[in-house]
Amino acid sequence: MSAGNLDQATAGAPASLARCVCPPRYATLRDPGRPTLGGQVADVAEALGTPLMAWQRQVADTALEVDPATGRLAYREVGLTVPRQQGKTTLELAVMVHRCRTWARSRVLYAAQTRLHAHKGVGARGRQARAGRVADDGDPP
Repeated sequence: MSAGNLDQATAGAPASLARCVCPPRYATLRDPGRPTLGGQVADVAEALGTPLMAWQRQVADTALEVDPATGRLAYREVGLTVPRQQGKTTLELAVMVHRCRTWARSRVLYAAQTRLHAHKGVGARGRQARAGRVADDGDPP
């Protein structure tokens, strides 16, 4: 795809999508009328030492849109298909830590093929989060 086609593909798209070098073939576009928790998740990822890439930020911004009428997340489920080694676990960890620090009595379950894979998936970043290296923003809402 040439630069001209890329500009046309992202013209009028949200800023998080416009940052992507290669826009996704299929994606739900961000609704600018809804607030999002994506920025907070990006802050958590940065505090964990792994800033989000443009595609991760786009997913976080869209998946964590909040319905202004109810105050709840707009999407109950989010499906994501990305090749291996592209940063899915980094995004998941940031969302999990954000969720646990934002909603009282939250629990997160991380599963993988085997216990060893799950342990490797979270790895040192999970230990960082458990050790409290993410700045405390105060009491959850």
